[in-house]
Formats: sequence, C-alpha cells, structure tokens
Amino acid sequence: MSERKPRVLLVDDEGAFVKVVTRRLDAAGFEVLVATDGEDAVTKACAEQPEAIVLDLVMPKRSGFEACKILRQDQRFKRTPIIFLSGKVR
Repeated sequence: MSERKPRVLLVDDEGAFVKVVTRRLDAAGFEVLVATDGEDAVTKACAEQPEAIVLDLVMPKRSGFEACKILRQDQRFKRTPIIFLSGKVR
C-alpha cells in the first residue's frame, strides 16, 4: 500500500501561475489542491486539512491576508505553514 502524499493548498487567481507551481509541487511529491480566491481557500482548507497552504496576496472575494487571519483563528491551522507567494510588484 502506498503512502499518501502530503497535501498543499495552492491559492491564486492566475491560471498560468497555478499551472507552473502545481507542476513543481507535484514533481516534488506533493498532492496539490487549488483554490482561486480567498473565500474558496478558507472553505477548502477546512474541508481538506492540507499540511501547508500557499497564498497569493491579492485575490477576489478575500485577500490572502484576510484568509490567513481567518485560518489562524482556527485551532486546526495554528501550526500549519502558510506561505505567501505573489507576483505583485509595487
């Protein structure tokens, strides 16, 4: 019986970016779950319990910062690594 891959929730609204990062994470041995906005991120995180979450900063419905704040208030995500990854340039 094979061991389950660790799951990463990747949250970004840019399809091309999601495709590239998904390929890299998959090649590194992760199962990748995808959400396309901050609201969907919170819903999927609660339902799927990923081992790590990668959040974009600027997204529709709820920003990465807002999603992170909500997740950190939930005991299940107190120790879950949350990584901000964004192509946003000021």
